[in-house]
Amino acid sequence: MRYPLVATDMDGTLLSSSLNISAYTKSVIGRYRKKGGTFIVSTGRMYASFYNTAVRLGIADGLVIAFQGAYIKDMRDDSLLYHKTLPNETALKVLRALEKENVALQIYFDDKLFVKERTKETEMYEKACEIKAYELKQTLSDYVGNNNIAPTKILAFSEEQKVKHLNQKYPPLYGGEAEFHISRPYFFEVVAKGSDKGSAVDYLCRKMGLTADDVITFGDNYNDVSMLKYANLSFAVENANDAAKAAAKHICPSNDEDGVAKMIEKYCL
Repeated sequence: MRYPLVATDMDGTLLSSSLNISAYTKSVIGRYRKKGGTFIVSTGRMYASFYNTAVRLGIADGLVIAFQGAYIKDMRDDSLLYHKTLPNETALKVLRALEKENVALQIYFDDKLFVKERTKETEMYEKACEIKAYELKQTLSDYVGNNNIAPTKILAFSEEQKVKHLNQKYPPLYGGEAEFHISRPYFFEVVAKGSDKGSAVDYLCRKMGLTADDVITFGDNYNDVSMLKYANLSFAVENANDAAKAAAKHICPSNDEDGVAKMIEKYCL
């Protein structure tokens, strides 16, 4: 097979605007896998959130890259292939700084979601991601510091301009210790240094004896850029932002037009 591995972002790329997958896309994925291809979803979501959605969509029996590349799991036997956490000291510094920014914050540890207190943002996130948050009743930095926690991810909610401001401000301050991603216009995410989707795809390629010539990647947003740059054949969906389109080698139809499936069918089937 010319492209034995496909890695695609989920929200805004594989999923339609109604957070679903068409019968056509399901069929193409099934045919690709039956032919011997490895189909991987690469998402910024926590694994628990991805898994619930994957079960509903019928794709919960393969590999998944979660937490922006910090977590790789084989769902066939529930084995964790890779997991990189933020060092406690780094997490504390970033959290204490973000707690002064007037943003909604949450952290992820042991594939669970924790917040200081429930807010409307928490409820929106729970509904969208089909998970429940643990309310700590203390600052996240206190919880992380008092319990020597090394979280998998930190996420800040805010309006788009604030998120852009954070993404300009924090990498120069902590870029030697962590990675910063914008996954949606209102999500600013922090993971361990070296954790990004491109590095995660490269890790799996090396594990499988493949190279960047053997993989097709798809994405729509800033956090997909590394993955789109990695593969020698990559596509930004038509609804992608400018950064993703600039990083991709090609543009394909949008997430509401089965863009991912159409390219798999064209290049692999």
